[in-house]
Amino acid sequence: MVQSSPVRTLLLLLLPILALFLTATPGRAFPVSIEDGNVFTEESLVERDWPHPLSQRDAHTIHSDPNGDTVHVTSLKAPTAATLTSYRVGGGDIPTFRGLTPTRPRLARRAYIIVHGVKRDGSVYWTRKAGIADDANSIRIAPEFLSTRMDPKVRTGTRLGWADQDGWSGGDAATAPVNATANLAAILDYYLDSFSNKATYPLLDTVVFVGHGAGAQAVQRYAVLGKDPSRASLKVRYVVANPSTNLYFTIDRPQPVNPAACPYFNDFRYGLESYDSPYPKTLSDVNLFKRYLSRDVRYLVGDADTKDDEGDQNCAALAAGGVHRRDRNLDYWAYLHLLSGTGSVPNTSTGTSLYPVSSSEIQATFRTTTFNHQLTVVPRVGHSASKMLGSVQALRAIFGK
Repeated sequence: MVQSSPVRTLLLLLLPILALFLTATPGRAFPVSIEDGNVFTEESLVERDWPHPLSQRDAHTIHSDPNGDTVHVTSLKAPTAATLTSYRVGGGDIPTFRGLTPTRPRLARRAYIIVHGVKRDGSVYWTRKAGIADDANSIRIAPEFLSTRMDPKVRTGTRLGWADQDGWSGGDAATAPVNATANLAAILDYYLDSFSNKATYPLLDTVVFVGHGAGAQAVQRYAVLGKDPSRASLKVRYVVANPSTNLYFTIDRPQPVNPAACPYFNDFRYGLESYDSPYPKTLSDVNLFKRYLSRDVRYLVGDADTKDDEGDQNCAALAAGGVHRRDRNLDYWAYLHLLSGTGSVPNTSTGTSLYPVSSSEIQATFRTTTFNHQLTVVPRVGHSASKMLGSVQALRAIFGK
């Protein structure tokens, strides 16, 4: 009988242990070999029903149930007065609903980019125009962020798709088609660059990004991280309505948080630690904050957005103001004032007494005299995109000065 070498014996003993580490569990990224990567396909992803192991993923996506979504997008039929087109971004095509007016784009003066929520219903959001249709010289578009798991009937060919159905809103890279690198910010950059082209749109002077719910999370993060328009004279506005969470710049939170029990509470998308998005973070946290406050951001908060069994209920989200989206958004408004040192902190929540945790030296670095944000509470409205975006307050936020 041939004797086994000590090395071979050791390897045989270690193989079961290694197998445990390499076994995939839903909701967690795991290491794979180069060989695995070469044969890993979208079809196997759907069959195995777990998030894409090769993609960088934000904290919310990692710690959420990948099977919690039951929505399936089965049609990309364009609404009346719109057409479905696609734009090539980062190795794939982003389906985009675009209005048929104005018939001469050179006459357009405003462009509206409306980002859908968790139901991935871009065509519906395109119709939730908040009076935009009354603006004859405007361009209205709505991207469609598809799920490879939930929307296989329409996520075909070169169309961009995300294995984690909410990963797009946190800035994760698309997982389809193969070798795609696009993420939310890169796609919104593409739209912004296109509308900045003076040769194509000589009269266009304003671009407005609008989002509700998950779309508002996306727009708010983009308002922090996104690039400036290539045409300096182009005005950009970000309308953020009823997001589950907003991006924090420090470890301060309005509610108590135990880092031992919730170690990811300040990781991206909740904070700026462990920033794994493929979109480059080109400024320090302090400079991102100051640039963010210099941008035109309008928050819309439904005063009835208080269901405690909806939206993000991870511990990191609870630290941002409890179980209600309304309270989190009002607390965030107070946080911006506290950190910037611009005026008195609004008395919008009982949670503000827990600020701050950061040292006075750290707080001092964030002080600024610029504060270009506005917040409006929409009375008697909960988490309803149609009611929020159709409200008088939304019209003012989108069109007002």
